[in-house]
Amino acid sequence: MDAPLPDPGAPLPTDVAALHALVRALLAEGTRLRAENAELKTKLDAATKHRFGRRSERKKPAPADPKPARRRDEHGRSVLPEHLERRDVVHDPTDEQKRCPACGRARECIGEQTAEQLDLDPPRFFVLRTRKRSCACRQCDPTAVKLRVAGKNRTARAHRWVGIGDADFPYVVFDFTTGYTADGPRAFFDGYAGYLQADALAQYEGL
Repeated sequence: MDAPLPDPGAPLPTDVAALHALVRALLAEGTRLRAENAELKTKLDAATKHRFGRRSERKKPAPADPKPARRRDEHGRSVLPEHLERRDVVHDPTDEQKRCPACGRARECIGEQTAEQLDLDPPRFFVLRTRKRSCACRQCDPTAVKLRVAGKNRTARAHRWVGIGDADFPYVVFDFTTGYTADGPRAFFDGYAGYLQADALAQYEGL
């Protein structure tokens, strides 16, 4: 065990031998502190490089018989392992963002986009899954579109009519009209004979 150093506030000895002993003790303490500081710095550098260093510096040495390199035409990300824990970070629109600009009512969640990335919570891995929710207004007409008025610096309201065929005619048809009256679907189905299933929109009555 190292001998304790004298109190810095204590008077210095006047004896030459005692002064020599004090100087040797200070030199030995300085040498010990420098060695301890160097050891701690080495450990700190290693821990910092392991935690924050570049990925290439943290990789393990390549095995003696490495696997064949991936071909350059193999695109796309690998699917993250299912056994890893999933932690969700949900980005939900604010109440102000949910408010429909057309009618002022609150829009409801109709879906979300999910993205996954590998994250590390020392000493274990987990998958950080980001979910961005989308909202739409159930009270508004989703078929309305803006139509640029020729020769004028404004837009008008137009509409899309969507028709889906049956098993014999599995097609999806979009019809475009500048109005939102029954004339649109009536003209589209003119001459059609058969079954027609539609919602309770008033424009479909009489077809």
